[in-house]
Amino acid sequence: MAKGKANDQFANIAKNLGHSNNLKDGLVRIFPKEIKPENLPMGNFEDEIELPKKMTTQEQLDAELKSMRKKFSPFLQKQAPEIINTRNKIELSKFDWRIETQADQQNFSRVLAGGGEWDTVTIPHFGKPLGNKTTYYRKQFDLQSQNVPGDKESMFIHFNGVDYIAHVYINGYLVGSHEGFFAPFEFEIDKYVHQGENTLVVQVENDFIHKRNELEAGGEMYGGDKIYAATGPGFDDPSLGWHHCPPGMGIYQSAYLEVRPQKFIRDIYARPILKENKVEINTNLFSCLLGEQTAKFKISIFGDNFKEEVVKDKEVQWSTKTAIGLGNTFTEAMLSATGEKDKENALKAEKGDNFFKFTFVIPSPKIWSPEHPYLYQVQVSFLGENNEIIDQQMQTFGMRSFKMDENSTPKGKFYLNEQEIHLRGANTMGFEQHDVMKGDFEQLIDDILLAKIAHMNFWRVTQRPVQEEVYDYCDHLGLMTQSDLPLFGVLRKINLVKQLNKLEKWNN
Repeated sequence: MAKGKANDQFANIAKNLGHSNNLKDGLVRIFPKEIKPENLPMGNFEDEIELPKKMTTQEQLDAELKSMRKKFSPFLQKQAPEIINTRNKIELSKFDWRIETQADQQNFSRVLAGGGEWDTVTIPHFGKPLGNKTTYYRKQFDLQSQNVPGDKESMFIHFNGVDYIAHVYINGYLVGSHEGFFAPFEFEIDKYVHQGENTLVVQVENDFIHKRNELEAGGEMYGGDKIYAATGPGFDDPSLGWHHCPPGMGIYQSAYLEVRPQKFIRDIYARPILKENKVEINTNLFSCLLGEQTAKFKISIFGDNFKEEVVKDKEVQWSTKTAIGLGNTFTEAMLSATGEKDKENALKAEKGDNFFKFTFVIPSPKIWSPEHPYLYQVQVSFLGENNEIIDQQMQTFGMRSFKMDENSTPKGKFYLNEQEIHLRGANTMGFEQHDVMKGDFEQLIDDILLAKIAHMNFWRVTQRPVQEEVYDYCDHLGLMTQSDLPLFGVLRKINLVKQLNKLEKWNN
């Protein structure tokens, strides 16, 4: 029999505080400073201030939301040319799922073979059990000839987010493992798949968190190694899951198989340099092949939600000069003799990640702001030996700057596009994550616009990075975001390096 609803920890703080001065859990009551009354002179002001009308009915709110949808709908329109699709994606949505048993621990082959009683679930999937438990996701997928990677292709399995530790098996072979709930990850699997029926098993492990949590509502608290703060998406459970604190588990973001070229663009990051009207394009080219390979690219920059062509089909190939060490006269003489001392050498790509960076001028850029969220789109094409397009990917960016001035009075003033700005926002508590998990992007748009109606200009995405779609829609609708690493008051020293690695993945 399930117990009654349990308070989350924030409700418990309020309960412990009560209406008395007997504070618990180390809470300190902060009393306001005494302010001396000040009489202001009566008379006419130089400027009239027109305050916005207050909304008191649902009808008024609905009308304002309709008006905001119309105002910002142009910023959701895609105006840039579509990129070429060079990949074949197979979505993974339906899985068989169950919780690990002792029989599985004693004979893992029964899991791989599909033994035991399974339920059918749809990805995204998130919920119990809590604590140091393990669940299994199993799926059989059929690869037809058109989906099997060819001689110059590779197949990857990609997960946008698994909470918390994932071990991925293809046809009984462990192809890779990953720890952490918010970073996407993928593994090359073309050596392990074949034409016809294949079997995928994902072993997902949960744990107790650093700051301790219970298995069931009102149960004993235990500590573990899971790096987690105090907020998640929550799940459908009458006792614990109804609020966002319990650290559940699961494949809670999308997953897919993808056939790609053996050399492909893994990521693009565009860094605006507003003072110079420039953008720095950072491209991660991944190669599945051994040995040095030529890396040539073609770059285009368009308006993303407005019509503009900044650069079109600009061919670029990175090069560098040989650096001669201090006092290395032998190398200097040798390079001088061969005419290579000051010669530009084309940078090559090798197996794994290869990073290339280049800069473009954006003449008279349209500036991103909360009221006018103009975005640009950069399209990067990786070229083959005959300048044919092997792979093409895109990324949006806004021409903007944001900084905090540590020398200002008062200290810490914020500046957007070199203009002082006062941040007005609120915490998010999982609703925006559910919008994405349900594929309800119209609701996500409305949630962002409702924040703007409430005169917010930013969200604090509370205590965890969330799905990429949340940030993308905020970008298009003019809402700034602040995201926290998943920490809440405690980090075990032994896991410091793990958290730093997660920070690096987040930044990348």
